[in-house]
Amino acid sequence: MVAALAGDQHFLATSMAAVALREDNWRVHLLGADMPAAELVSFCSTHAVGLAVLTVTNTDVADAATRTAAVLEAAGIRTLVGRPGSTLIGLQELARSR
Repeated sequence: MVAALAGDQHFLATSMAAVALREDNWRVHLLGADMPAAELVSFCSTHAVGLAVLTVTNTDVADAATRTAAVLEAAGIRTLVGRPGSTLIGLQELARSR
């Protein structure tokens, strides 16, 4: 699953992350940008998500992404949080290692 949290409206980053993961043979649910955290957690819990990727292009949302990642991890869902400047190759490598 790839998404950006509410307040981060940059759909391009989520789209690029989804394409990079699909290129690396992941099956990806692209939820897009500006997703409320509660809906994102609910989706991951009900759809057997193996890896959640939260993109962050708006630094005002970074703390919320970290908190949401902690909730997902506590539920047993592996989670990666991207940051401005992260690379797509880095995402692929991190996804494989998680």
